[in-house]
Order: sequence, then C-alpha cells, then structure tokens
Amino acid sequence: MSTDHESRRLTAWLAVLVVFGASACCLRHPPAPPGPGAYLDLTPVNVPRIERLRHALMSVHAYVEQRDPRLRAMFANVKPWRLDEAAKEIAADPERFAPLRRRRIAVRLLAHTRQEPDAVAAVEVLLGRAATEKILAQLARAGHSDQPDLLEPSVSAVVASVLGPTPVGTCTDWKGSGLVAWAGSGNDISISIDADAGQTIDNAKKGLDPQSWSKCSKLWLKTYLVAPGYQPGLAPGDPPGDPSPPALGSEWTGRTLFEEFVCDKTQWPYPCDLKLLLRTTTVAPSTGASYLASFDMPQPLGTTPQIVVDHGSIKETKNTSQTLTAHSEKVVGFADMKDSAALYAVLKNIDVSYYLSELVCCF
Repeated sequence: MSTDHESRRLTAWLAVLVVFGASACCLRHPPAPPGPGAYLDLTPVNVPRIERLRHALMSVHAYVEQRDPRLRAMFANVKPWRLDEAAKEIAADPERFAPLRRRRIAVRLLAHTRQEPDAVAAVEVLLGRAATEKILAQLARAGHSDQPDLLEPSVSAVVASVLGPTPVGTCTDWKGSGLVAWAGSGNDISISIDADAGQTIDNAKKGLDPQSWSKCSKLWLKTYLVAPGYQPGLAPGDPPGDPSPPALGSEWTGRTLFEEFVCDKTQWPYPCDLKLLLRTTTVAPSTGASYLASFDMPQPLGTTPQIVVDHGSIKETKNTSQTLTAHSEKVVGFADMKDSAALYAVLKNIDVSYYLSELVCCF
C-alpha cells in the first residue's frame, strides 16, 4: 500500500472512527481500530480556506483522542496542527452559525483536556478569557461525570449556563440539544433534536419547508418539488422541478421532493452525494400556532452509499410572538452496516442541533 493511500485511509479514520472512542459502547459491533498508520501532518499548507477549517477541526479531535488510552496507539503517527493556530482558524470562521461550532469545540477541549495549558489557551481564543475562567471555576466546583457518554453533555450544560443562549442567523437566541442512537432495527439510526429559539413561526416555517433546505443548509445541494406526473427512470438526469411551486411555508400535501444531499466537508472525511426522491406531506394549520413537515419512502436515484430508510418530521410550535419550540425526528439507514456505523460515529461526535438551527434561523 502506498504511503499516499495509507495517509488518505488514516485521514478517513481520523475524521470518522476517531469518535468510536466515545461511542464504541453503543455500537452493536464496533469495528476494531487499526494499528498506527502512516505519518499524517494536519498542518495546512497551501490549501483553500474551507480546507484550513477542516484541518483545524480535525486537529482538535486528534488532540483529544490522542489522550484517550483506547485510541492513543491508533493516532500515534498523527501530528495535529498547533492547537493555538487551530483555535484561531475556528474562531475566525465568518459563517453565521460558527458560534455554535466554537462552543462545540470548546466543550470537547474542556471535557477531556482542561488540565492542559494549551487546551485552556485554545478555549480562551474560542470563548474569551473571562468566560473561560468562569466555566473552569464552575467545573471545579461541580465536578463531572465519569461516564464517557455523559461527560461532554455535563460540560456543555455548564458552558451554556455561563454563556447563555447563542444568537445565530436570524434567531435572537438558540438552545438546542440532540440525541443519536440505533433505532433498534437493522442498520437504522435515530436522530432527534429539541430546541427553543427566539424566532417568529412565520419566518421559521419558511426555512423548515423542504423546498428551502438547499437554500439554508450546506448539507443539501438541491431540494425542490418534482413536476407533477414525473416517472423515475424515463429520462436521464435530475427530475424536472415544479414550474409553479407553492409558496414557502404554505400548506401542501402528498408531493414528491427531490433532494441531493452532500456531506458537510468540515465533518465528513470523504465525498458523499446522495440523490433521493421523498414523499412529503407538509401541514400548516390555519391557526398559525404550529407547523409540521414530514417525509418518508425514499427512492434512491443511483447513489452510493445505498440508502434504504429515510423518514422523519420537523414540527415547530409557537410560544410567543417571537419565540418557538422546534422538534425534529429522523430515522436513516444504509444497505451496508459499515456506512451506517460511520454515519453514527460522526453524528455522535457533533452537535446535530446545529443543522436544525440552519433551517429555523434561516429567514
């Protein structure tokens, strides 16, 4: 095996299987970690900005996992980018939802490496010195869970108590949490998210409308309602769109949605491009107090990896004129267990509520 191929393989393990250290207890059959791979230097040299951010995020994860006895050997030959430089790159990210990412990275460092000066200095870059000192003081008084799966959530709660809700996008504040678990059937993964946001329901339902997913989130390249009468397989290429689609956030029922889903380059180690047809039903009650978008029955359009299950719903409920509660449920599964396991590993290691915030806080 060539050194270049070995490095690419190790990069994939780093960005995906690195999280099995925190999640292996929950997998039915966790893959055995490989031995030390080829030398891999994550210091970015002559790479585009999006790749610099990816190098920075991967470096933080590698820094943390190298201190986990279960994974230390696997990453013995990985050289993370200097933590202070990686933190500066993450802090400089201008994307409007970057505050949520900064918090997520700070929680990882505080949960696993807060006794190390370099890690504390990186958190100060991400959150500021005063906030970091308050968080460390509270953590010292409260202690923390000895259970790996509860460690980061307990630290996240302390961080939230000090920093308060985060303004993101068009939301005046955002408080979200997610749960990722095996759905109990085959290779299916269950993802549920609950959130409160300072946002009007009229604005939020425009972003939650499946027609808007590609406008609001980096995870979708295309989402649109298919032209009535379209029959898959009769013509090459993507299906034609509805020439007169309903208004965003309005009521429409029993339509077919085309989605082209692409993996978040900052979280996923290799390209993925999934094209699906979904049967969707969207209901907007006349009271205006709630909004529901549901989808099911995926039909893949020649994509790899092969997805076989994709159903779920997003519901928002009005609290006041400027606040709402959102709940999202999704079950997804691939034909190959390895693909489901890899997705599970990534989702367990990121704040999945981030992606719901992109929709709720878009307009």
